[in-house]
Amino acid sequence: MRQPLVEQRSQLRALTVDLELILPVRNGEDGVREQLAAATTWLLALGVAAGVAVVDRGSSDRTVEAVDEFAAQTLVPVRILGCSASGWGAAALRGVRTSRARFVVFTETPDLADRIRELDHAVRVLDSGQHIVCLGPAGRRLTVLQRGVAELLFSDELPDDAGFVPRLRDIPRYAGIRMAAHGSSRATAVDATLVRSR
Repeated sequence: MRQPLVEQRSQLRALTVDLELILPVRNGEDGVREQLAAATTWLLALGVAAGVAVVDRGSSDRTVEAVDEFAAQTLVPVRILGCSASGWGAAALRGVRTSRARFVVFTETPDLADRIRELDHAVRVLDSGQHIVCLGPAGRRLTVLQRGVAELLFSDELPDDAGFVPRLRDIPRYAGIRMAAHGSSRATAVDATLVRSR
């Protein structure tokens, strides 16, 4: 099987990416261009070196070709890779394990144009010592993690979908992991920080 053009081109550019959106897809030929257009628009506005990793979950349509075509026309590094294991979580783990970014992002909706400040805030929180930041209510959740922490957590328990909130169990492997969760609903706003220490 040939290596997708986007993966060949982006292997060199991936070294300079600080933040990478991991986007697992399956049979997304019809909507992946729109998803990538929305995602790359807000990544360009972010002000940090950012890219997108599209993880194809065994599509039988032209998803890979659609991503290749989009990637050739954007300023944001877009790479595509395959995942032979089944499930959204396996694709997320594949994206994390192949990323060279410091931070990885998962979102329930790639159109986050009105949430640039929140993502910028998440990056600043991570730079200040947190390992995980979860923003927004269910349905619009944005989870940003240090790549190494994401790999550790996903190796133990795969997330179900893009709206996940990592579960930090009370085990030695997770000692010292810091998570900030900022969410809101119509009724209340939640601001909590969970710190596990040795």
